[in-house]
Amino acid sequence: MRYFFFMLLFLSSCSGFLNEQELEESIWIGIASAERQCIFPDFASLKEAVVQLEENQIPVLDSREVVHGVCLACSCPTGIVYQALINKQFLDEAEELGWSMVDEGDDTTE
Repeated sequence: MRYFFFMLLFLSSCSGFLNEQELEESIWIGIASAERQCIFPDFASLKEAVVQLEENQIPVLDSREVVHGVCLACSCPTGIVYQALINKQFLDEAEELGWSMVDEGDDTTE
């Protein structure tokens, strides 16, 4: 039983190391839910946005929805940005789909 515990502890620490390596080679990308308010959104949810990446063979390590305060006029942006954490090697493919790299300092797309 003691050996099982130590083996489990060892294996879990190895997977944490791999995750740290993945994070060093990854970047956040983002896409607005729609170009502006009063139009039908390109993505109705974060899940739909992530599915677009995965269907194009871009693995998503993590995802989040960021909501910014904006004006309410139809000419204003939606304020909803879907973000995904991907490996840097897939950035070109994601940009072709309309995604852009996120500046980690302010959580907005560049």
